[in-house]
Parts: sequence; C-alpha cells; structure tokens
Amino acid sequence: MIQMNKIKLSSKFNSFLQYILLTIILIECNSVYSQLYRYHYYIRGSLIAIAILILLIFLVLGNKKKQMNTKIILNSIFYVLACSFIMLLNSDKLNGKIIIILIFVFFLPLMLLYISCLNRCEFRSFLDKFVQIVFIISAVSLFFWIFGSVLKLISPINQLKVVWGKPYTLMDNYAFVYFDSKQVQGWVVTNMLIPRNISIFAEAPMFAFVILVAMIFNNNFNSCILNKNKRIIINIIFIITLFSTISVTGVVCGLLLIFPNLMKSYNNLTTCKKKIFIIILAVFMLICLPTCIDLVQNKMSTSSTSARIMDLKNGFHVFTENPFIGKGIDHPRQFEDNVETGYGYSNTIIPALTDGGMILTIIYLSPLIVYAIYIVKSKKINIYDIIMLLVYLIIIFTVAVQYRMLLMLLVCIIYYYFIFKIKNIKKLF
Repeated sequence: MIQMNKIKLSSKFNSFLQYILLTIILIECNSVYSQLYRYHYYIRGSLIAIAILILLIFLVLGNKKKQMNTKIILNSIFYVLACSFIMLLNSDKLNGKIIIILIFVFFLPLMLLYISCLNRCEFRSFLDKFVQIVFIISAVSLFFWIFGSVLKLISPINQLKVVWGKPYTLMDNYAFVYFDSKQVQGWVVTNMLIPRNISIFAEAPMFAFVILVAMIFNNNFNSCILNKNKRIIINIIFIITLFSTISVTGVVCGLLLIFPNLMKSYNNLTTCKKKIFIIILAVFMLICLPTCIDLVQNKMSTSSTSARIMDLKNGFHVFTENPFIGKGIDHPRQFEDNVETGYGYSNTIIPALTDGGMILTIIYLSPLIVYAIYIVKSKKINIYDIIMLLVYLIIIFTVAVQYRMLLMLLVCIIYYYFIFKIKNIKKLF
C-alpha cells in the first residue's frame, strides 16, 4: 500500500511538472508576461532556464525506459549541438541573442530526448495537457473579448507597457488574464470595426499560432485523456477563437485541420444523419465563407501582404550571399542603403536561412525530410499527415516564431512521430 501511494504521488508530481513546463513554453511565446517593458530579456531568460531545469529533472529522476531508436535520436542531438557551435563561431557579439543559443544547445536536445523516452500513453497525455491549457486560455479570452473588448461591459484595471513596436505598446489589462492592444480590423459582414482577440499574447497572429499547435495535437494524435465528444467541443472553441483573432492564417489552417475529421464523421453516419450533417455544414459555410472572403480581401488590400512578399525576396537575396552558414544570429536585418527596408520580421524561414544558412534551416525542415523518407519506404500517404505538414509549412512561412520554445516543441513532436513511423512502430500513436 505504501509503495502504491508513492507511485501515485510520483505520477501526480510528474503530471504537475508537465503542466508547469508547458505553461512556461506558452508564456515564453511572445506573451504579454514575457514582453514586459524593460524586463523582457530577464523574464524570457528565466523562463528558458526553468524549462531546461524541469527537463533535466524529468531525465535524471524520471528513470524511464527509452522507447526510441537511440542511434537516430542521439545523432539528431549531435547535429543540433554542432549547428549551435557553428552559430557561435559565426557571431561577432552575442548580447541578448545568447538566449537563442541556449534554446538550441539545451532546450531543443533535452526536449527531443525527453519526448523520445515517453511511452504511448505518456506521449498522448503530454500532448493532451497542452491542449487543455490552450483550451482554458481560449475560453477565458472569448469571455473577456466579448464582454470587455467588444461590448465594453467589463473595464480594464490598468495598462501595461509591452515591448512590441517602437519603443513599446500600451496594453489594456483585464485582471492579468486577458489583454487588449486596441488592434482593430474592418469586418464587412457586420459593417463595424471590432478588436482582435490577442488573449495573453502580444498580438493576434501569435495567439492564432498557439491555437494551431494545440489543434495539431488534438486532431492528429490519438488522445489518452480526452474522449471524442470533448475533442469535438475543444475544436469548436478553437475555431470560434481563431475567428475572433481575425487572423487569415489561423482561420484557414484551423479549417484545414478539422476537415479530415469532418469527412471521417460524415462517412460513419447513417443516411438520415448524413442529410442533417450536410444541412448543418451548409449553414456553417454560409456563415463562415463570407467572413473568410472578407478576411482574405482585407489582408490583400493592406500593406501587410506586399511587405511579406518583399520580406521573402529580400531575405532570399541575403541568404544567397552566405547559403551554408548564414550571416550570424547577431547581424542587422536591414539593408545599408535603406534602413527602412528589412527582412525576416514576418516569418520563420527567412531568419533561419539568413542567420544560420542551410545548416540551421535543416532543423526547421527536419519534419518534412523524415516524412519524405517515410513515404519512400512505406509508399503510403495519410491525409492527416499531409494537412499537418501543410499547416506547419504555412506557419513557418507566415509567422515569426523561429527562436521560441513552442516551435521547437512542435518540431520535436512531428520529427519524433515520423521517425517512429519509419520504424513501423505505429501502435505508439
């Protein structure tokens, strides 16, 4: 009996630490808490240090049996460390960018090693915890967005200075669980301007990115904690929240992620229920389609689209100058003849190419590489895998999260998933 109690306590403590680790990873991803004016560098460094410490506790005290192919995982970690060493040699002055090195030298290898040590249920449970955290954040944000930002029935308690923009941005603070940056977007359907839901993050696209990661985990991996009905409810809340962010990338990718499940549900229905399903889907499309069209039209009519295209062109031009090791993580992303024209500010792939060349970019493209190997060996194509990788590609080409722990977590999860598929250990997933 005493031994059983110890196991239960150990399991609860392990679960508690996982929640803490995942919460820290979320907060570090450009949340208002990690971007507070004058303190953002210290806060982010502390968050990364705590995350690394928790991973070390898991690996040292967890005493788990390794489920992965040791040779592949250790070679992957060796590559990451070698890449970090090259990046160090390729930088003149590190300053605050030392945080980036810490992520590659410590967090990424430790996270990959920890995930590879989880068994089937532990792996699923770990992803479920992330989904649960993001679900709570989304539900809370919807409440304050509707009654605070839109209807003005709830007033903010004060304003916080956040390092987002030059030199900072004032954010309305709603009890430290929701923030409003007063970013507005025209909505033709309702003929009104509505605020964008940013939840606890510095901008709406960052919140949309977090939701998309949670949707990937919720839709592409079998759950160990959440049943089918709970996962459907979570998807509905996520989709509604994505529309409230007024993020084109978020809405399009969110609808892509739920599409296979909708088709799967449709095929399992009886003839009568299929008709009801089609009616509900038609009503949903009538409501959402005009909104999606409006979002795309607004996006195309603003300077954001042209700026992103120019960003890609400028960044690729700089990449060709040093295609192997890049220009270093500390180089200024501006052209000498025009300080107003920069690159690498609107996506992930360009900073990776210009900072570390192909050596660094391979880390971000590793999920695609292992999937290509899997297709060649198995000669099988899964619609869930295709959509997951398509969403991943859209993310790295439209969202600037290249040096954030959350993207590193996503890379590790997808990489680990396909490595095991190559080894035909599908039962783990």
